[in-house]
Amino acid sequence: MLSFLVAHAHQRIAIRQRGTALRLAGHLAEVGDRDACSMDLVEAHLDLGIPGLQCELTLHETTVLVHLSGGTEEAGLYFPMSIPYPDLILQGGDAAGSKPEAQPRHPQGTP
Repeated sequence: MLSFLVAHAHQRIAIRQRGTALRLAGHLAEVGDRDACSMDLVEAHLDLGIPGLQCELTLHETTVLVHLSGGTEEAGLYFPMSIPYPDLILQGGDAAGSKPEAQPRHPQGTP
């Protein structure tokens, strides 16, 4: 993951989670280190191109944490989620700008 972020710094990327409809696509604005209580973390800002919506990525040992936030004091959004590295699908360049294939939806209880 770190090598992908460094290689695609200041480029368009897409992040997906295997087995879900989650897809975040945007411009990887910056990648950097942060000292968090004696633990160095790698963080990256993903500019999704939606005014007021922030997306930060934090790399951990077994997962990447995605933090989506935005809004106002009256109505805000804070949506953290953890994606295990084996479920992470990363795309850069032209592939990051393409629309994802539609995933078939099954009624609850059927495969």
